[in-house]
Amino acid sequence: MKEENIKSEYQRKVDKSLIPTCNIMGVNIAAINMNWLLKYIDENLSDIKGDYICVSNVHTTVTSYEDAAYCAVQNGGLMAIPDGGPLSSVGRKRGYSDMDRTTGPSLMGEIFKISAEKGYRHYFYGSTEETLKLLEEKLQANYPGIQIAGMYSPPFRPLTEEEDKNIIENINKTKPDFVWIGLGAPKQEKWMAEHQGKIDGLMLGVGAGFDYYAENIKRAPEWMQKSNLEWLYRLMQDPKRLFKRYFHTNTKFIWNAMIRGKYKIRQEQVRFLQEMPSEENLWKAVIAFQEYPFKTATGLPFRYKLKVGKNGGYNRELMIDRREKSKSLAWSSVVLAFENSKRISEEVKKPKALGDIRGVSYIYPILWRFGLIRVPEAIEKKMGKQR
Repeated sequence: MKEENIKSEYQRKVDKSLIPTCNIMGVNIAAINMNWLLKYIDENLSDIKGDYICVSNVHTTVTSYEDAAYCAVQNGGLMAIPDGGPLSSVGRKRGYSDMDRTTGPSLMGEIFKISAEKGYRHYFYGSTEETLKLLEEKLQANYPGIQIAGMYSPPFRPLTEEEDKNIIENINKTKPDFVWIGLGAPKQEKWMAEHQGKIDGLMLGVGAGFDYYAENIKRAPEWMQKSNLEWLYRLMQDPKRLFKRYFHTNTKFIWNAMIRGKYKIRQEQVRFLQEMPSEENLWKAVIAFQEYPFKTATGLPFRYKLKVGKNGGYNRELMIDRREKSKSLAWSSVVLAFENSKRISEEVKKPKALGDIRGVSYIYPILWRFGLIRVPEAIEKKMGKQR
């Protein structure tokens, strides 16, 4: 009831629906990259103070999947950014080509760099007094002109109502732009949700970010970060604490988001396409069915992948992989067959009935699998049951 009251009091000034999201295991992960995020924060900072940003990874996503209340916390803030590389990888496979890993420590660094120029004020809540002292020294040395509005290490116990009230007042007196929360997940996200609309600054839960910038611990080498292997580096640093967590969350994530999740996404995209047969929904279905085991009308197996451009996004070109050879299938051919299929109400007895289109022998089973055309029973048996 307390959380509901807090939520009802907070009136968001920005339109959250304009932030692109990819739903992964129930969490609406922002389908963004660092450049997008920095621009958004810069343009909207005055309007998003009082709100919070979750820095989400595999651990927090699996925890949200298992805990509905925590999932509501993750989805209740301004956004949940993809700190974990697997999250952005899943997002790109689902068609969010601009989605990239956006880590909490990297975001901190990018904002610290421009803080003197922008006049940003920072408050740090969490960790220990020793770490906060080191953090202040390192930030002042590495980011000349940075304004540290305040720091506080809360006691490792539940706060009384009076203590919490005093903390809110003390934070707000410093007039911060950013309030960095370093309590660790899931505690920091719950704290931000409970204080949404009460803190006069943008809250960001950054976990180990305090320790990185205090130089208590080192981040993984850049090549490991780019290869989504930072979790392995952290595991090597703290195996006793992290092994059980990574084994549990990583295996659950692989099954629910990447294997079982892929099946659910395919089902959903087919349903959307059938309800609204548009080119956009066709494209989303084509993305979802990459590497699916199709068969032609004569029973020959094939799969396809989408060609990736220089910017990491998908080009609208299907690479058909059959036996040792690959051939290209233009998107315009797929769309032409798709539009022709809308004018056919009876069974489409053979691929050529969709038109004299290059690659139509491959398009025919794809449209059938999407439930857009009916085919003779004999051909259906050769192409296999719809799954």
